[in-house]
Amino acid sequence: MKIAILTRRAGYNMGSSLQAYAMSKFIADAGYPNEIIDYDEYSGHMLWQIKPKVNRLLLSVMNLVPFISRRLFAGKYAALRRARMQMDSFAHFEEECLPLTKRRYRSLKAMEQDFHDCDACICGSDQIWSPYFFDPAFFLSFVTSKLTKKIAYAPSMGITDEKMIGDVQRHLIRNIDYLSCREAHAAQIISHITGREVPVVLDPTLMVSVEEWERLAIIKNVGKEERYILTYFLHTGYYEDNIPNAYIEKLKKETGLPVYNVSLFNLIDLVEADKHFNTIGPLEFLSLVKNAEWVCTNSFHCCIFSYVFKRKFVVFERYMKEGNEGSNQNSRIYSLLDLLGMEYCLTRSNEQPNTEVKYDFSKGLCELQKQREKSLEFLLTALRK
Repeated sequence: MKIAILTRRAGYNMGSSLQAYAMSKFIADAGYPNEIIDYDEYSGHMLWQIKPKVNRLLLSVMNLVPFISRRLFAGKYAALRRARMQMDSFAHFEEECLPLTKRRYRSLKAMEQDFHDCDACICGSDQIWSPYFFDPAFFLSFVTSKLTKKIAYAPSMGITDEKMIGDVQRHLIRNIDYLSCREAHAAQIISHITGREVPVVLDPTLMVSVEEWERLAIIKNVGKEERYILTYFLHTGYYEDNIPNAYIEKLKKETGLPVYNVSLFNLIDLVEADKHFNTIGPLEFLSLVKNAEWVCTNSFHCCIFSYVFKRKFVVFERYMKEGNEGSNQNSRIYSLLDLLGMEYCLTRSNEQPNTEVKYDFSKGLCELQKQREKSLEFLLTALRK
């Protein structure tokens, strides 16, 4: 059986990369070998292609005269080198861990030609259906054969306002044979658009065994011999400045632990930390979460891995600027904490850290197992019919 997966991997995001791995691993463990389509998401965006090429060229020129570059362009040179190192870390992860197609695809036509004989094409998970980053490829528009099943496993929209979904997007959704969503809000929207029942299934990172995540985290073993608070915040210019530095400082004083921050070269970093990890990839990230005493984050997937590794964690909300409620990133956090029975992890920056709180990682296990069985049943039903 030939199965192809299309999921979002661009953007150098820890969660996106690790969910791509989990998606493939989960389906393979269910008995269905697969490959991830190496799709260039930037292929249709000229400006997104030009900037990395210009930066690579600029770094190459600067590397010819590093002494002069450090003296005259210290900030720019350091930023370019850091970006290159982190890109290489992500590339290494993909080469070692993801079953990517040998060919890289830059057009719908090329994918249509090569995947016309697939038994099934699966799109998911992460925010592949966000109206902010609409790309018909992630709705499997390149699948034209009626013999190929089109399956959507746990796609997310990142919105709660149905009005943001355009007509083309609605049409493509209706053409997918088997629909599921990662969040209840998205499932309700899709159900209203299609008139079909849309089950809520788990993010693929929750469908991979703890032992597998432990195995991957050990590969790098960053932070194993240390005690620290780990911070990981996703923040762009579209969001309000809600990095809880005051809370982090209070937690640091109460615990006596240093703050280690994971940052991404392409995002705004406003975290005040003792040590910054700004060139690492997904494997090092896993290790840092696994070995942390505390984790502070606003990331959905960072919450998941904190739970997987039984780390004490607090999560903060993200709000769009100008009160744009329909585009906030919080509904998936609420749903996750409710599922795990860990609503007390939701924290606000003006609160006082409670280092005495008892974390119960077993409370939601029964419901989590039910949801795992439900999610697996959805996948197997779609593939077997």
